[in-house]
Amino acid sequence: MQNSKIVFVTLAFVVFAVGAFYITTRIQPLPKNQPQGDAEQPSPQTAPANKNQPSTSPGSAKTPGTAPKSTTQIEGARLVVAIKDDTVPLKDVSSILLSVTGISIHEPKKGWVVVSNELRTYDLLRLKQESRLELMFDINTQEGAYNQLRLTVGSVIVMKGGVAYTAKLPSGIIHIPFSLPVKNKQTSAITLDFIADKSLHTTGANEFIFAPVLTVNTFSEIDTVQQMGTKIEIFGGYPRFAGSFGMDENGDIKSNSNGIDSLSRIEIARNVFVLIPRSMERSRLQITPESAIDTAIAKAYITQARSVHAVMLGDNPAWEVLGVTTGRTVHVYIDGVSGGLVKVE
Repeated sequence: MQNSKIVFVTLAFVVFAVGAFYITTRIQPLPKNQPQGDAEQPSPQTAPANKNQPSTSPGSAKTPGTAPKSTTQIEGARLVVAIKDDTVPLKDVSSILLSVTGISIHEPKKGWVVVSNELRTYDLLRLKQESRLELMFDINTQEGAYNQLRLTVGSVIVMKGGVAYTAKLPSGIIHIPFSLPVKNKQTSAITLDFIADKSLHTTGANEFIFAPVLTVNTFSEIDTVQQMGTKIEIFGGYPRFAGSFGMDENGDIKSNSNGIDSLSRIEIARNVFVLIPRSMERSRLQITPESAIDTAIAKAYITQARSVHAVMLGDNPAWEVLGVTTGRTVHVYIDGVSGGLVKVE
């Protein structure tokens, strides 16, 4: 009897243990901090934000037509020099490669300040096609009232029909007056806009001549200069100067000028330019321009010729040789038929 009780108790304990184990494996506990009652279903997982997407937070959007303020700290005074071209298409000419070897600016109290002596080449026609303002130089300089620009041109290469031609310049120095106040902690700019179709000429021997015609603009207190590669955009600022200039056959830069007279035929003699009005018959000039130059120098009226012009003195054609001697300009007139001296002015 005693043994039967022991067996019964043992069986009851086993049944109880098995039942408890079954219950604990079938019932899941509620998550921590989850209130009792109906369990709240978890919301779908939100995808992480894309870090490469632009921010749309207030104040970060760019105002149309306005560049964001630059946060760059300017040491000294910042000066930006840029170039572009505003020309009409030139027949059969695919490129005009302008190589600049130096640029300087002048301040009355400081004299000439070298901006750069680096060789850089600009395709004027490509600048026109892309309607771009291309960065030439971006420097820090001293503040002052700058009033002149000196651009040194190394060469001009004209591409026509797949062939490269070296154009001759009246002078390799482009000397331009302007006005621009440059102040510390501010950005100022000079833009040079070449007009290639007015600058490029051809001689009767199909040689190219490049006598620069350009406009110059200056700006001070610029808000922002945005740069994309070598292309730049200038925002804000105050216009300080606007002028147009052209280089004549003597290499002189003149204000409000279209450069070399387009109504004249151009020749080259003794490495100087010879201009003959299209209205004048070339055959009337029996003396060559070379002979006229040699006569003017041989008679010691000039030491160097700068240009030669065909003119009419009354009914007679003549060569006007413009030259220099002892620092002054002299005009020597040589008869176009006999080669004799007519007058000196």
